[in-house]
Amino acid sequence: MNPRSSLAVVLLVVGLAWGQPAQEWAARAAQAEEQGQWGEAESCWKRALEQLKPAGADYAQACFFLGRALAHQQRPAEADPWLRKSLQAFEALQRDDGVALAQLQLGLNELELEHYPQAGEHFQKSLEAARRKGDRSREMQALEQLAGWYDISHRWAEAEDAYRRLADYQRQQQPQAWPATMATLAAILQVQGKPAEAQDAYLAAELSYK
Repeated sequence: MNPRSSLAVVLLVVGLAWGQPAQEWAARAAQAEEQGQWGEAESCWKRALEQLKPAGADYAQACFFLGRALAHQQRPAEADPWLRKSLQAFEALQRDDGVALAQLQLGLNELELEHYPQAGEHFQKSLEAARRKGDRSREMQALEQLAGWYDISHRWAEAEDAYRRLADYQRQQQPQAWPATMATLAAILQVQGKPAEAQDAYLAAELSYK
């Protein structure tokens, strides 16, 4: 992919317009990400940040992508401060689109650090920000992570509710993901002593695979 078209993909996340010369480093970073070269992306995002003032939407997004590049290299402790800087900058700008994005990535990062209570808080806040923004797709991404967090936390009733809401959305918008969600919902129903409902959910998932 051309560096400039890669950058266009990046900027679509929160709709930013970058200035020179940070734009060139952001373009290189985006191209490196496309190729799975996360170390190179890390270096480029750091160079981009050297050109930016520590405020504004471009700074917030560059911090986010640097944090994500570090997370992809299994360096969650190093990713954490950059993701928090991104969140703080988006919050200062009252950009719920960016807040939802940063909170979601922070939640995933906290899972890697085995900070489970904090992960759940971030997923919930990501969902709330996406809802305020009216971004249904991002809201469902956060809900999916929150549902999984309820599951590993053995909060079965909340997990059931979250997976039901997710399944309702996926049935219409992401039919390829719906069977797996229904199978997970069935397992959660079974754990709660609801065998008839669990069987219905299993059957629905099984039939959709055929």
